[in-house]
Amino acid sequence: MLNAGDVSTTSALKTVLGGHTVTSTAKTTGVNLLNGLITADAVTTTSTSSVINGKLTSTAKTQFANLHIAGLKLPVNVPTNYGVTIPGVATVALNMVIGGTKGNVTVGNGAGLAVTLLKAQGSNAAGASIYLSPTYTSAETSDVPDTGHQVAGMAYGTKISAAAGTTLSVKSDPTAPIAVPAPGTHGATKSTSVLGVHVSPVVTTGIVTDSVKATNTTASGDAQATSKIGSASLLGGLIKVGAVTSTAHSVAATGKSIALTGSSTIARLTISGKTIPVSTKPNTTISLAGLGKIVLNEQTKTTNTIVVAALHVTLSTAAYGLPAGAEIVVGVASASSL
Repeated sequence: MLNAGDVSTTSALKTVLGGHTVTSTAKTTGVNLLNGLITADAVTTTSTSSVINGKLTSTAKTQFANLHIAGLKLPVNVPTNYGVTIPGVATVALNMVIGGTKGNVTVGNGAGLAVTLLKAQGSNAAGASIYLSPTYTSAETSDVPDTGHQVAGMAYGTKISAAAGTTLSVKSDPTAPIAVPAPGTHGATKSTSVLGVHVSPVVTTGIVTDSVKATNTTASGDAQATSKIGSASLLGGLIKVGAVTSTAHSVAATGKSIALTGSSTIARLTISGKTIPVSTKPNTTISLAGLGKIVLNEQTKTTNTIVVAALHVTLSTAAYGLPAGAEIVVGVASASSL
């Protein structure tokens, strides 16, 4: 499906006269898609979102170096959202731009190429898509109320990481992330979702839905985050679970101590094909024979913050493209209030 050379990504926030600008860039070199049907020396996409003097703007643009698509003649300057078809093989969207400004939020979402298969290619079914050099930026205008309280928090479905400086064969940043805005959500639930996560062989999931809800008033700062996952398979199927839900809740009411609560529900846990009774007790740890450990319903608390992870795997030896010490977390929710 895809071979590529170097991949580099950068993000930067700059303060400018009257506001600020955030820019994200993704560059992929040595691109070879669909066994040479699509080639390019380099594909560079840049997204920018700005708030200047209260005005919100977003842009996204892709530059191509020596782009070729078999059997097609392309414009010298590829227009925004330019679509072509490789007959019987795939549709291709070039210089993709999605997003814009609505209310107090602006989003710049771009991608150099989006390829969607018209028929199966190897193990990839018809409808499978490849996004090359995707970027995302956003900015918003909002006044944080002077209530004497603060709220924060976030939720995401999965993450694969290792210690800083460690080279990873497989890595995945937080999936379907969503954060609590400083003013809160005025009690409304805000959510984001993806149809699934596929970082083979480390983690595969069903639908991921993450949500936050918060209020920031003179009476209290109340933040709640939830992560729900339809199912998950980790480490090539060594670990399998059914539905997973994690919730974190922090309440700082005027004149009262901060209340922190959290929970995880995990259905049908199996390890090496054996059904494991799931304890709802926080920080239940199970050894993974020679590979490391898994912590169920992991809960970490500080004075005003709680972080909950339904599953947290730590490897003690290199395996599945990951080095010793690598971590996989599934179903993460955090909440904080003051």
